[in-house]
Amino acid sequence: MVRYLAAALLAALCVGVGQAQRFDPTPTPDKGGTRAVIDLPASQHMRNVGGSDGLGLCVFTSLVHSARWQNLTDLAGYRQWMQARPGGGYPSKVDATLKAYCREKGVSVPAYIQHTGGDSEFLDLAVKTGRCPAVTYCGPDDFYRGVVAHMVTLAHLDPNTAAIIDNNRPGVWVWMSRADFLARWRGNGGGWAVVFLAAPPPPHDSLADPLRLVADGCGCKAGEPCECGDGCKCGKPSQVFGQCANGRCVPAGVGAAGPSPIGSPPSDAHEWGVFPDGRWGWRFKLTPEPEKVGEVPTGVIPDPNPPAEYSHTGKPCSRLAALAALTGDPAGLEDDSHKWHLAAVGSPEFLARVRSDLAAHADRGKVLLSTYAPGAWQVSHFKLSDGLTLRRPAVDRVGATLGTVAGAEYSAARLADLIGCPGGPNPKPTPPPAPKTPDSPPVPAPGGVSLWVWIGGALLALFLFRNRKEG
Repeated sequence: MVRYLAAALLAALCVGVGQAQRFDPTPTPDKGGTRAVIDLPASQHMRNVGGSDGLGLCVFTSLVHSARWQNLTDLAGYRQWMQARPGGGYPSKVDATLKAYCREKGVSVPAYIQHTGGDSEFLDLAVKTGRCPAVTYCGPDDFYRGVVAHMVTLAHLDPNTAAIIDNNRPGVWVWMSRADFLARWRGNGGGWAVVFLAAPPPPHDSLADPLRLVADGCGCKAGEPCECGDGCKCGKPSQVFGQCANGRCVPAGVGAAGPSPIGSPPSDAHEWGVFPDGRWGWRFKLTPEPEKVGEVPTGVIPDPNPPAEYSHTGKPCSRLAALAALTGDPAGLEDDSHKWHLAAVGSPEFLARVRSDLAAHADRGKVLLSTYAPGAWQVSHFKLSDGLTLRRPAVDRVGATLGTVAGAEYSAARLADLIGCPGGPNPKPTPPPAPKTPDSPPVPAPGGVSLWVWIGGALLALFLFRNRKEG
């Protein structure tokens, strides 16, 4: 009950004059001289969809955003796999479905940390290291007029500013203050975040050319005509799963009485009605009880098995283990923002060879390795060369290129040379200077005999003369 009252209070405080200025969606990852750490191309943004019961899959859509950013290609079909299953997400469901999906696909479960306690230091560390957190988000803002229980992608977080990528309106970065974001992360019983531990992508070599990122055929916002290939048709408003109980497009041009209901209500607790932003759909019945205030169908639902505040790949762990920056524990989210970035682009055989050679290198711990197929979006987005590219540690997602090795010229020795290049993670020591050659050779004594020979001979003669005299 307290949770819902707090959510209602948050909604009342946030819906007011000037709200549109506080939440600013931009079509590029830049705003006011700040660039989002997660500049995932809009072509890689996914629109939220519903599960088999119509409830939203925002949790699993956000996780695939994270997987795309950190190149966890084994999870490419995870969200699609979830579409055949009931919607709604919670921490223990993430553990169970990741394990089941990976078992079915015959791949290993990627390492990840889950946190449910609203600790901002955890998010700061995740973003500082270039990783892509999936986080709860309760609105309201310029888009959601009331409180929702939703999950989005945290694209940026610094001492003053935050930005999210919302799977209910892909193609934009939504900017707000840090305080506004943290309130919406923790609100409505939230404060849940999931972070994969895989290496982040390499930084950009430079950001001289601003990127205009356009969603791949899906740049519409809710309420606008949409031609997306995920269920919406041209001439109908785009879907907002997780806030609309039946999870369907609502026909355009709806009259005051609303469209005819489609199918039967999901449960006895639902009724056909209009939401605050004018959309019609199956919603929870409105009741005067305080515990029902702000309660709407959603993509984030209570966990029947409340998890530990921190967990590592499905197993409880301590805060210190998760925040490995405080302990140096390599099993947690290590603060590796000081490391150099090595990107490898090539065939599976080439990438396997690079992994093996780097694993045998004494300074492997100083380098973050990212591997990509030649056609991966990261290759063009980060301007990577075929073969190896070594870049400095990221500062605001920029790190200068120190050197490259073409795939055709690769060898373990070339890899070692690249890591040992000047300014690199293990620069080779500068060789000592050669001894200076004298300007002119020593002048020999007359007759070609060294002066020291004459001096030595004179001393010897004096010694013999004195001994003979004393004898």
